[in-house]
Amino acid sequence: MLTVPAATPKGGEVLQEKQVPFEGRVVQVVLFFPAGCQGTTGVFITKNGEHAFPYEDGTDVALDDTTQDFEADISVSRGDKVQLRGNNSDTNSHTIRAVVTVVTEEKAFSTVARP
Repeated sequence: MLTVPAATPKGGEVLQEKQVPFEGRVVQVVLFFPAGCQGTTGVFITKNGEHAFPYEDGTDVALDDTTQDFEADISVSRGDKVQLRGNNSDTNSHTIRAVVTVVTEEKAFSTVARP
């Protein structure tokens, strides 16, 4: 869960970080946007500080009142830091929820971004 305060600019994003417990691949990203965001709150994922999702550098996902499931293909190693980052041009704060699924041949690990 990532609460993005009002007037959080691009380039000054807030973030929630999780450390990857094993080597694998991010295969799915599920984002939950509440009603009221109206495309004003954008989120994206970085790996060790580098833009990783959506795939085009400098882009984010900004939706309203929806849960969206995205396929992903991002390699990760044990100890990598995966960050959910958010910006918000609205006058209200918005809380975005995310589930990032990392898989290996042996197991799967999903994490929900929480404060």
